[in-house]
Amino acid sequence: MATPLACLCPPRPTWWALLLCGVLLGASAAPAVAQPTRGPAAKPQPGIDVQDYDFALTLSDTTDRIEGTATVRLRVTTDTLTAVRLDLIGRNQAQATAPSQVPGMRVTSVTEEGASVPYRHRNDILRIDPASDFKAGQTHTYRIRYSGTPADGLIIGTNQHGDRTFFGDNWPNRARHWLPVVDHLSDKATVEFRVTAPSQYEIVGNGALVNDSTTGDTRIMHWRSDVPLPPKVMVIGAADFAVDTAGTVDGVPVQSWVYPEDRSTGFKDLGQAPSILRFFEENLGPYPYEKLANVQSTTRYGGMENAAAIFYSEDAVADGEDDTPLLAHEIAHQWFGNTVTEAGWPHLWLSEGFATYLTGLYLEHARGEAALSKYMTKARQQVAKFHEQNPDEPLVDTTFSDPNALLNTNPYQKGAWVLHMLRREVGTDTFWAGLRAYYDRYRHQNA
Repeated sequence: MATPLACLCPPRPTWWALLLCGVLLGASAAPAVAQPTRGPAAKPQPGIDVQDYDFALTLSDTTDRIEGTATVRLRVTTDTLTAVRLDLIGRNQAQATAPSQVPGMRVTSVTEEGASVPYRHRNDILRIDPASDFKAGQTHTYRIRYSGTPADGLIIGTNQHGDRTFFGDNWPNRARHWLPVVDHLSDKATVEFRVTAPSQYEIVGNGALVNDSTTGDTRIMHWRSDVPLPPKVMVIGAADFAVDTAGTVDGVPVQSWVYPEDRSTGFKDLGQAPSILRFFEENLGPYPYEKLANVQSTTRYGGMENAAAIFYSEDAVADGEDDTPLLAHEIAHQWFGNTVTEAGWPHLWLSEGFATYLTGLYLEHARGEAALSKYMTKARQQVAKFHEQNPDEPLVDTTFSDPNALLNTNPYQKGAWVLHMLRREVGTDTFWAGLRAYYDRYRHQNA
């Protein structure tokens, strides 16, 4: 088990000192992170800070190939920058004799203010090399035209009912398979998606719906988030959906997007979201996004906390099971994980530990203290079992080669227990006040 916070901190210190004690648990290891060749960058691309992405994408029913135009506005942060580097998985031409059949993206042009800009797209990095020197404080806007078949990131296939679907599934660093981005969670930016697709599709995305138009057999839906997001939660989903508004919380529409075949049970399952959202708003602060859409999808995870458009596994929705903990966990991420985002993968517990414990607090609110006790007892058992099998694995792990390896008990249940001990030490009212202050301090930033 983790060392109790009471042993690390002086008696009855301020909530902030206690919270810092929790953050520092296991964090004394050196920050070096071993990364795979095609895995996530150890840090954001140097010298730039992306301000805004505007993605225009065309989807088709006759091919898995997508056509894209990305408009990327960025700020230069150093005088020593020699090139702009964006992550984008390219085609490995050595894999096949027919290049058009190889998954990956191919860039066809890069322009700035209508003028062509030299670029190279090699080793999954798009390097933009303008003729003029970069200066700190400059803002540049590049338009990138590209196309290809995503091998990952945008999952194109069929759902459990045999219908064709398109779902973004970026965590942890898979946005680069279909979007030219700085694919690291610490470079947050506003984003919009303009998606052209066959007219039978409903299309959901981050933020608010800007426009929805249909001409003939083509539909264009335009979504925009004016709140900066990490690429891990920038997504679209296109499918045949039944859409319902489950309620409105402080002016925020809470929507359910489910497959038509699952309409009855799906709407009932996802319909509990307004009460969960209201609980977190009352205790953490205003919901940070323009809407909350809970979406049945083909995500590989049980739930994925995409900002304002949470994707749930199609198996989890309308399965007759109690999905309250799943909804509470993913909705809690809208505050911790999306709006306050960990600065690096080793600190995943600042996202998952918070969402896991906030789920328990919602269960306590909705079902009583016994529900939280049962929930935390199970979590403690999971932590103890994991520790027996992995006695040297810290809460903040810098030794991973793939962030997916961090999806274990430590950042989830152990992180939750750090917060549970903190709450018991300072008291419930002070604990909630501390979370609100922490959220206010790092809102729209990284922690």
